[in-house]
Amino acid sequence: MHCKIPSLFFLTAVVLISCSQPRIDLLPDEDTIRETQQGTLIGGDNGKTHQWLGIPYGEIFSSEYRWKKATAPQTWVGIREALTFGNFCVQKGSLVGTTERQDWGKIIGSENCLYLNIWAPRVTPEEIESGIANYPVMLWIHGGSNMAGNSDFYNPTELVLQHKVVVVTINYRLGPFGWFRHPSILAESNNGEDRSGNYGNLDTIQALRWVQKN
Repeated sequence: MHCKIPSLFFLTAVVLISCSQPRIDLLPDEDTIRETQQGTLIGGDNGKTHQWLGIPYGEIFSSEYRWKKATAPQTWVGIREALTFGNFCVQKGSLVGTTERQDWGKIIGSENCLYLNIWAPRVTPEEIESGIANYPVMLWIHGGSNMAGNSDFYNPTELVLQHKVVVVTINYRLGPFGWFRHPSILAESNNGEDRSGNYGNLDTIQALRWVQKN
């Protein structure tokens, strides 16, 4: 019995790591130029699909916005490069869904972490305008018991390539930043969403709305 537990832990670790996102240096690809409500994006080609990384879908500018519904993302001028993953949300470094594995046990991440990533079949802007490139959209919400995890832990490249779907992965607030309710918070706002305590769920809803609009 004592030898089975380490073996099970090792097998679980291998499976989790094998599903994690490999680091690929993306270069801008003009075929990935897209318009969003916030501005123009350019992504990259990972060799199999198009990718756009680190797209903000909400903003938490400072601690004043802690335990509130996130604000809408800011607009930008010019073309924004979406080639690297955004900040991941505050959590304790662990095996589950954090890429900074050298920081196990330490508090890592940022409060301003509401970013999403998109993988899509290779198509040109002209093909999109013609209407021939309409694909189903799937949203991947990482696990981790609402305490740990990161949007870059799953690599959907093969899923996108084989099944011609668009996959979106998101970050959302975790732990006490994502789910917390206290009388002092209730006293600060009359907004039902701010008073709900379900900030991680509100983030997910906001990401879904961003996908729907863009």
